[in-house]
Amino acid sequence: MQDFDEKKKAEIRWNIAADFANYMPVVFDEEFRKISAGRCDAKIKEAESKIFSEAAKREKKYALSLNMPVDTAYDVAKTHEFLSSAIFGSEMKLEITKERNDSARITVKSCPLLKTSLERGTDIRITAESCSVYSKTAVKSLNPKYVLVQQKSMCNMDGECELLVIKK
Repeated sequence: MQDFDEKKKAEIRWNIAADFANYMPVVFDEEFRKISAGRCDAKIKEAESKIFSEAAKREKKYALSLNMPVDTAYDVAKTHEFLSSAIFGSEMKLEITKERNDSARITVKSCPLLKTSLERGTDIRITAESCSVYSKTAVKSLNPKYVLVQQKSMCNMDGECELLVIKK
């Protein structure tokens, strides 16, 4: 086995964990749908929504433990950007723009969850729904005064995802 310094080991661990985090939901979905043969798709969809929603609520825990700002729409967007990249890996590429009236634009340029879905040939509509639930719940958990509004989606064949963090 190759000998790595501690910094390189940490980077390798992070890349492996992120790859695994992107791979597992797709494979679970595939297998559950095979087992159900279409009979329980609504129940599977509901369970997946609950799982992604609960996972998204963890962003608040991480933000609090790291003392990250969540007071403004821009703060929420930047914190979500950092945490999403930590959770989903370095292939998650987001750009944050401060907008008028305490709002912020999140532009997703690269999404590893979509990449995994495309590689495996799974239904990207399911990926889109899971991602939407995750992102909306994460923003709400970071600061309940804000909501996430999706304007574009790579899963719907747009070139990038475009989301707005706005006050309720």
